[in-house]
Amino acid sequence: MASDPSGLHRGALGELELARDRGPTLDVVEPDATQLEHESVVAVSLARRRTKRLLAGVLGVGLVAVGLVVALLATSSPTKAAKAVPRFTLSSLEPAGAGQVTSPYGSPEQPGRPTVLLLFSSWCTPCQREVPTLAHYLAHHSLGHVVFLGIDGDSDAGAAKTFLHNAGAEFVVGRDPNFQTTSPIFNLVGQPDTIFISPKGRVVHFQQGPTSPSQLRRWAAVASVTTS
Repeated sequence: MASDPSGLHRGALGELELARDRGPTLDVVEPDATQLEHESVVAVSLARRRTKRLLAGVLGVGLVAVGLVVALLATSSPTKAAKAVPRFTLSSLEPAGAGQVTSPYGSPEQPGRPTVLLLFSSWCTPCQREVPTLAHYLAHHSLGHVVFLGIDGDSDAGAAKTFLHNAGAEFVVGRDPNFQTTSPIFNLVGQPDTIFISPKGRVVHFQQGPTSPSQLRRWAAVASVTTS
């Protein structure tokens, strides 16, 4: 049975028009599950690394800041700095056994000389190392116009004099048994202490614990040029 050529032609044209109306066809490729899982793991790993680096940086800065604060607190008491020191008088421990020690040598109303106070006791172990060291330094070096005074907290004057003699101390020392006079003024919590006072009678630096010769020289110089 023969087919109608014209019918075939019409049918082909109809298919072409239908394809044109439908537009171009795209092949959709479903993503591979294994690949998606791998990419997800990589993304999470990178995020964790960035978070760790950020935390490490923040922690490092924090530790440095804490270290600086601890170092400062270990040698200085900021709460006691800039405090005006009232004038006080102690009995002298000079060999003659007579005389008095008055400090500070200046006040806000009448500026005088910068002062260094070294507070210690013969039974204090750190003091037994510090006092001879500073005594030797002061015997060979001058602090200029800075007044250096020792304050001994022994209740036994004889023990104090023996200690100073053995330490080779030649500087003036006032006697303050159990620091009854100076402790309320400076809120002492331990020994030794070194207090640097400006010409106007204000605390420039409060050194808690032993003071080295280099620290003594440095802070004495600071006290000398402090105008407050």
